[in-house]
Amino acid sequence: MTAIFIVVFSVIYLLVLYNFYIAICGRIRVFTITSFFCLCYISFAYIGSILLNIMHFEAEDYLGMYARPDIFFLVWVFTLLGLLFLLLGFAIANIVFKNICYPRKNRDLQLIKVSISCFDNSDKNFFVILFLFILSFFVLLVYRNVIGGFPLESVFSADNGAALAFLRSEATNNFSGKFYRYVMFMETLPLFLFIVVSFIKSCKKKKWQYLYIALFLYNLFYSLSTIQKAPILKFLLLCCIIFFYKNGFIKKKIILKLVVFSCGLVLIMYMCFMGLEDAPIEVIIEGALHRVFIGAIHPFYWYIKYAEEFGFLYGTSFPNPAGIFPFEPFRLTVEIMDYAKGDLLGDLVGSMPTVYIGEMYINFGLYGLILASIMFGFALQTLDILFVRSLLVSKSVIFSSLYIYMIYYFSQFAETGISGIIVDTNFYMVLFISFIYCLINRCNLRGHGKKEGLSRYKCASSR
Repeated sequence: MTAIFIVVFSVIYLLVLYNFYIAICGRIRVFTITSFFCLCYISFAYIGSILLNIMHFEAEDYLGMYARPDIFFLVWVFTLLGLLFLLLGFAIANIVFKNICYPRKNRDLQLIKVSISCFDNSDKNFFVILFLFILSFFVLLVYRNVIGGFPLESVFSADNGAALAFLRSEATNNFSGKFYRYVMFMETLPLFLFIVVSFIKSCKKKKWQYLYIALFLYNLFYSLSTIQKAPILKFLLLCCIIFFYKNGFIKKKIILKLVVFSCGLVLIMYMCFMGLEDAPIEVIIEGALHRVFIGAIHPFYWYIKYAEEFGFLYGTSFPNPAGIFPFEPFRLTVEIMDYAKGDLLGDLVGSMPTVYIGEMYINFGLYGLILASIMFGFALQTLDILFVRSLLVSKSVIFSSLYIYMIYYFSQFAETGISGIIVDTNFYMVLFISFIYCLINRCNLRGHGKKEGLSRYKCASSR
């Protein structure tokens, strides 16, 4: 009876909140920061919290998690509350910015084409982007030299899944050095350049199309290089977001094809990356589906259990840049992994991130979860409103690229904590590049305007 109640209540609850979202933001025609985050939250947290309560999974049973069904129930309740107060934050943002009719302006934005300026399409801009891409490629080679080879290179030579897991750990969580510095140049920078060039290539000049292909292949390779499952799926999702944004509406057929392709890709990656080539197909399917729907919400159980046993952290898991605050940062995701699976890890250094409400709960309890959801929802909706307002004035390449990056960037918090935003150098690097790009673009437009007697000079559109 409990399982039936959870399923029925969850479906009704989701339908009610969907209508609430439509009332706040309007119908979903293209992905926005809020709509895409909600989609990720439902896919990676909401559905998983239901499945944990109504099904029996071998992985959770092996860890003895079913001895505490009350914690599973709390995971479900907290996930529901997180979504409710997130939407409440959206509504509060709409009230604060009530002079901007967001649903109507968002609809109007979809009818406007992205304008490509002469600077966007210039040789100067091409060589700057090419230089940054070459720099990213060089950093990637340096990184490979430091770790002694990409884990992807050992997929077919490693003896088993444990050996691959060790290589993945050494290349990521157990990397000796400032890993975030490498990530800035070999992941974030080329990804943002890919978004920018995705619009400029519409000018049909071959040099931009070749650069687009090179950036696509680079990002595709990098997303596979550490043999993690999520990065490649996220990159494919990003490609779809760009396509829908350029076309002004979401195509259901493309989403369906992406889902089918992603399912097949996840199965193949599980066979190759987890050393399960000889395992029965039903075991592979179960493992893949478990990773997609349960992987991000599973750690929330341990966050609740840890807080119950040791008490709340009261912000000590938050970043402490340059030690300006009087506490030693608590490596939350690594410590939770050790707490949950310490006896099974051996020499591996793993991590257990979960949906952002998990981090807020283990630090400040239920009230912290509620307040953080409202504030985070307010921040996401505010960004959406400000971007839509700016894009209606000038739907330029750089503003559109930054908006899409924001959609992609904030979606990650359906699977990890939000406290790292304040010291996220990747985030600030993209903002800095966008600011410089926008500044140079405006200077070039003013120069053209004076020469031609025009206030604005547009070369083409991206559609």
